[in-house]
Amino acid sequence: MRSGRLVVVRHGVFCSPEVWERTDGDLARTEGLEAGPIVADAAFRSGITTPDVLAATTQDLAGWPGVATARLVAEHASGLRESPLESASFALFLRHGLALPECNAWITAQRRGAPAPTSRGGGTASSARRTAG
Repeated sequence: MRSGRLVVVRHGVFCSPEVWERTDGDLARTEGLEAGPIVADAAFRSGITTPDVLAATTQDLAGWPGVATARLVAEHASGLRESPLESASFALFLRHGLALPECNAWITAQRRGAPAPTSRGGGTASSARRTAG
C-alpha cells in the first residue's frame, strides 16, 4: 500500500481513489468474478489505471483469499466494454469457460464474409445510391 494516501477499509476491502488498483483487486477477491470486471473496465475506459498496473497490483495480493479471481479479472479487464452489464455478462463467459466474445465489434458486411465494397469512379456506396435512383 502506498504511504500517505487516504484509505478506508470496509469489510476487508481497501477503498481509495488513489489506490484504485488495490480496491479493484479486493473487490474481485471478496465479491467475486462479476464485481471485479465492472470496476476494472470502467477504470480502464476512464484512464484511471492501466492493465500493467492492475496486473502488478494483483501480484502484491499473493497469499490473500480469492487472489486467483483478482488475477483473472486483471487478465481479462478491458476498456472496450461500455456498460456494467456488458462487463458482468463477459464475466459469465469467463465463469462458465465459454469462448470469449469480442467486445464492441462492429458488424459489417466484411465481417460477415461479404466482399469488400468496390469504389468505382471514386464514389462511395451512398453516392452510388443517390445517382442510381
